[in-house]
Amino acid sequence: MAANLNVSEAETKKIKYYKNNVTGTKNLLLACKNSKVKTIIFSSSCSVYGSVKGSVNEQKKTNPEGYYALTKFKGEELIKNYSQKFNYNYGILRYFNVAGASPSGKNGEIETSYGHLIKNIAIQSLKNKPVINIFGNDYPTKDGTCIRDYIHVSDLADIHVKGIEYLEKNNKSFTLNCGYGKGYSVLQIVKIFKNIKKNLKIIFSNKRPGDVAEVYADTKKFKKLLKWKPKYNNMNKIINSAIKWEKKLNSN
Repeated sequence: MAANLNVSEAETKKIKYYKNNVTGTKNLLLACKNSKVKTIIFSSSCSVYGSVKGSVNEQKKTNPEGYYALTKFKGEELIKNYSQKFNYNYGILRYFNVAGASPSGKNGEIETSYGHLIKNIAIQSLKNKPVINIFGNDYPTKDGTCIRDYIHVSDLADIHVKGIEYLEKNNKSFTLNCGYGKGYSVLQIVKIFKNIKKNLKIIFSNKRPGDVAEVYADTKKFKKLLKWKPKYNNMNKIINSAIKWEKKLNSN
């Protein structure tokens, strides 16, 4: 979970991303040698698939297009290779876009530099004259903006617990997509926010390097393996939880 994850920054600071995301993963695995560690959950990314038209399942050949995606792919390879040497089972969780904040108000996104859409929306929600930048409006999608699968952070946390329980019970490694299986375009989400902040100004900017046009999860394997159902599978819930969290951050 300690990876650097700014997609744009990864293109210009490759040494930083390789050292932390790849070498860091390797060092962690080497530290497990001759230890009692028998299960590892690895935070990977849907970006390892590259640009996909429609839903993607775990059998899809990986095709990392950006440098951040490449570092996550390399991490997966290390996890798999060392599992045989050091005799541990692993769960590779390919996160789709993680968003929102916990209902308890204890957990939410702090970092502002990643350019995450829902975080940006939450920040802008507190402003008198909110502005949202949309990066690219000429992608080969229905409205020209990127399509992503968003998953609430509390559901993702629950998936980790279920994943560990599965590994301990079955002693069998797995790779799973972590999403809801529904794609939202950036513009769709921004329009939901515009219903909350009527005076929202939308600006279209150039595409960001490393961004793919469309990717969302095929969740069949995921549902079958973990027998899990989401609790927060609702875009309004996700956005409102992020806004509530942002208000709390700024009230302290």
